[in-house]
Amino acid sequence: MDRMLEKGVSGSTVSAADISRNFGDWQSKALQSPVTITHHGRPRLILASVDAFQAAPFEASRPGGVLANQLRTVLNQMREAFYALGPDLRIIDINPAAELYINATRDSVMGQDIRDIFPDLRESIAWDFFTRVMRTGEQAEFKLRSRLRANPMLNVRVFPYDGGGVGVIWTAVEGAEEASVLKTQRDALFEALSHEPSFSVLILNVRGGIERTDASFCRLTGFDQSQLQSLTLAELVSPGDRTDLLQTLNATVREGRPKGLVVQLMVREGSQRQVRLTMSAAAHNLAAEEIIVCALDLEAMASLTAPTAPGLSAPDNFARSARPSPPVDRFQG
Repeated sequence: MDRMLEKGVSGSTVSAADISRNFGDWQSKALQSPVTITHHGRPRLILASVDAFQAAPFEASRPGGVLANQLRTVLNQMREAFYALGPDLRIIDINPAAELYINATRDSVMGQDIRDIFPDLRESIAWDFFTRVMRTGEQAEFKLRSRLRANPMLNVRVFPYDGGGVGVIWTAVEGAEEASVLKTQRDALFEALSHEPSFSVLILNVRGGIERTDASFCRLTGFDQSQLQSLTLAELVSPGDRTDLLQTLNATVREGRPKGLVVQLMVREGSQRQVRLTMSAAAHNLAAEEIIVCALDLEAMASLTAPTAPGLSAPDNFARSARPSPPVDRFQG
């Protein structure tokens, strides 16, 4: 209200006592122009018609104002994918979860017909829900099969959006039973890999902090799991490899595709081990929640599998045979 007063909303002034006795008369006046209600001579409230209120030039109603900034903060933190469509059903806004789902930036899809991104909508009765929401102003909710991600079904909610368009929110449908089976399978994989001396697995949060490792990685580094959980993966690689590692981690989360690189891993005894790290982002409700990293100990692998050439030890022979292939990301492209 203070902002409205500062902007100079014109109209009649009435005390709180007077308006309580003759509210009907003052309500009629408020339909013509806003009425300022005072308490002990100081402006406290404004009685205004809906049209006057919507036209009031208070700051939060404008793009870039407080309310718009707060809304953007909420959208950026949502795990659900959000799409705002204009009256022509072209994209006017999306949030980071939607960017991750479609593997495209917000700027690159602005103005596109949403059916160009999701062609299945052209042949689906689901498209009728979009036009019906625009026509009736009532929200709709339905299931849609996903073609972009592994999640087989999406829950889609369509609702009226400011300016005559529609807002769309969708989340991946994941049953509790399916989630339990996947957890059991992951635990079994961890257990199996813990007995392979050249191969280990660890789970990172999206900031690169170590959340969990298998026994093999603990043996490789010389640290126990409680010690590793206080570190980031970048702290365990040589300084010269840290920038490449962080860039690869960020690309894995941003692009939603597996990435890999070779680094020197620093172990507790003070030496370094050459390992190949392959990583993939695990998403829930369309947003990356953790990064699965597979670490292949190249030196241990060489001693186990590489044939020994005359005059060379197994690790030297492996290094010679691997030298023509530079340590680049084999998953790119």
